[in-house]
Amino acid sequence: MVVSQMVVLAYNMADTWFIGQTGNPDQVAALTVTYPVFMLLNAVPNLFAVGGGSLVSRQLGEGNNARAGRTATATVWMAAVSALVFSVVMALMGRSLLGMLGVQGRVAEFAWHYLIFACMIGAPFTILNLVVAAIVRAEGKSAVASIGMVLGVLFNVILAPLLIFVADLQVAGAALATALSNATGLAFLIVYVIRHREDSMVKLSLRPRAIPGSDARSIIAIGILGHIPRIGIQ
Repeated sequence: MVVSQMVVLAYNMADTWFIGQTGNPDQVAALTVTYPVFMLLNAVPNLFAVGGGSLVSRQLGEGNNARAGRTATATVWMAAVSALVFSVVMALMGRSLLGMLGVQGRVAEFAWHYLIFACMIGAPFTILNLVVAAIVRAEGKSAVASIGMVLGVLFNVILAPLLIFVADLQVAGAALATALSNATGLAFLIVYVIRHREDSMVKLSLRPRAIPGSDARSIIAIGILGHIPRIGIQ
């Protein structure tokens, strides 16, 4: 989980550093004002990663592997639907949201270009990358989950300057690099899940699976409570 949080920070730092090399303050400002939206995007997968991953681990501990597989599959599908909803909301309300944040002029245009690639097109890759990594980690394969996420960061560091400077996409290039990097990390995890399906305790499926309402409520409840700081508890 620490690695996953550091990965989110690494993506933003890499984008900011490369965009800073353009010498254009409007593009740097665009990254700054879109950061809250990017963090909101990352809050969605954390909800399902914490909730679903915790429930899957508990069910595996009970020896109920079949139920853990259904929960894992449902968690991934819930995250996928949420990613689609997030992309649609950004498409419909992205510019209005920037206006609410007080963004104007050239900064608003650069910020909108960043949102298109990072938070609209890239939302499914970002969300599913973190959620699938959490499912893999719930089975005890923490190293594999971390490799998939770190691989995305390394790919971003390589791809971002090519898209920003060579392809001359500027801030849109940084956003596209982030989306493609998350897609790379997700592809690595999917390949791992497929190749190790036979010996895996958690059987992920491409077909949606129904789970008990109590499990669905537990995923949401644990995901929410997992992000509420416990203040004053000794």
